[in-house]
Amino acid sequence: MPVSKPYPIIDARRRACFLVPMLTAALALVIAADTPEGALRDFVAAINKADITAAVKLVDGADPKYDRELITSMLRESKVKLTLGPITRKDTVLTFDVTVSDFPFVGGDEKVAGSTVNVVQREEGWKILASKDPKNHKGIVGEFAAMLKSDAIFKAAKNAAKRSATLSNLKQIALATIMYSTDNKDILKMTSKDAETKLAPYLKNLDISRTPLWNGTTCTSSTASSPASRSTRSKLPPRPSSGRWAPRAPSSSLSTTVSRQSSPTPTATSNRLAEKLPPSSAGNPEEGLR
Repeated sequence: MPVSKPYPIIDARRRACFLVPMLTAALALVIAADTPEGALRDFVAAINKADITAAVKLVDGADPKYDRELITSMLRESKVKLTLGPITRKDTVLTFDVTVSDFPFVGGDEKVAGSTVNVVQREEGWKILASKDPKNHKGIVGEFAAMLKSDAIFKAAKNAAKRSATLSNLKQIALATIMYSTDNKDILKMTSKDAETKLAPYLKNLDISRTPLWNGTTCTSSTASSPASRSTRSKLPPRPSSGRWAPRAPSSSLSTTVSRQSSPTPTATSNRLAEKLPPSSAGNPEEGLR
């Protein structure tokens, strides 16, 4: 009677050694996708890899056939990355800290503490609900979900991000100009050619000089003949011996006019601060301030 060879059994055991870890990993993925926390992690991982197909499957109500050319291009060309912190759950609301890195038109790293996203359970598993409030900065994940539902929403979010970045840059340029003026005895002396160099030590982000805001509205100023006196050094009217005295702001003023031109070299003019307050009567210290 012929004896069967053990080779088929050995091959089966070898195949099992390879299949068991693979099945275990696949089972772990299925279990993770069946939880709200797993859906959030999978969604963020898909965003970080610019895997639009996988991300869309996790957005509730998203049509997989919808045109997403703009956001697909943005995610694939940028280096945007979301980093999740610990996740807590209350009913269908997930709360977590998230760090957003290199978001288009904004750049840098920004940590959003206490970010939230709503989830819903469907037959195929848990889904991310798109944010309905684009002004809710803490709902960054929900905003990504909304942008994946429609390119029109992405366009609106893109414009909003540009406006926010422009306003932030404008504030930095204004603050840098004030600091530069303070360190130079209240004199603004710069031109469109050297403004970037002179303001650089006061700017938190030197990339501002390479943004459309800087190129389109470069602030240059004329030089005052002498430094202006600070309002804090001005003398206030004498305090009355009786009655209530309500001080008002000094009548000094600084007016700056910025002109936008077609060329990238607009100019600005500045007026000197008033060096002293107008005279006031001894009987009514507020009369001279009107």
